[in-house]
Amino acid sequence: MKKIFVILLCSYMLPVMAWNATGHRIVANIAYQHLTPQAKNFIQESLYPAQSHASLNTRFANAAVWADFIKSKGIKKYNKWHYIDIPYQRGLDEAKAPMLPNIRSALAQSIAKLKDRTLSQSERVFYLRFLIHLVGDAHQPLHCSTLYDPMFPQGDAGGNLYLLKNAYGESLHGFWDRGLGLLGNPYKSYAWKRENAKMLRTKKRNLIEKLQQKFPESLLLEAKDLNPEHWIAESHQLAESFVYSVPVHTSPSRTYVKKGKEVVQRQLVLAGYRLAYLLNEIARE
Repeated sequence: MKKIFVILLCSYMLPVMAWNATGHRIVANIAYQHLTPQAKNFIQESLYPAQSHASLNTRFANAAVWADFIKSKGIKKYNKWHYIDIPYQRGLDEAKAPMLPNIRSALAQSIAKLKDRTLSQSERVFYLRFLIHLVGDAHQPLHCSTLYDPMFPQGDAGGNLYLLKNAYGESLHGFWDRGLGLLGNPYKSYAWKRENAKMLRTKKRNLIEKLQQKFPESLLLEAKDLNPEHWIAESHQLAESFVYSVPVHTSPSRTYVKKGKEVVQRQLVLAGYRLAYLLNEIARE
């Protein structure tokens, strides 16, 4: 664990397509706009005690992708924290129960740790960065579901084995991680993204503004539900009722993509609101 904390405190977050980095930053940006001053102080003291409050929003959004970033550094110990394989049984009577650890246990552990005021600085950094990320993951339906059917009797690994024909991901999981195209094209080169960074930032800011106008807090009454068990159950239900409705090895229809993007937008905003309210509560304890 000590090695993890050293990397955590020293590493600089690089863009990773791993919702993807854009999706996680959108969740964090929405959450930041709804944090109380007390919560912002808690984040400042936890993540950046030696820095000013200036650009805390940007650093908070960067923290949202750290849990994916460490994978690229060869740290695989926490990979199972990002998902839970709740079975969706379609034509099969048997399926594997979810294994531990998983996103359910990781969220519970992170919340409990952050409420412990005796926690060390390094542990607080670790669990806060994971919490910011995992709230987003819990709202991606395929981080909470695995299909068991005659084609996938051992499960489809959260849609990773469920192959499609489309421009935004070879698997159903990858397609949804990228918001069905809403969150950017993964095949644009790093050089292109770097050259067009200003344009991409403007597009992201505009998208965040539009999302909150489309789904205001007053509309999403369930945003104040701070029980991760409920978030995971909601995401799983979305997978069963809609996500898996596209046939395997086909190109998703326009109708599917249009409806799917609506689901993605709502889930991103809902995750942002819930992350804010959760951090507000933790900071108030």
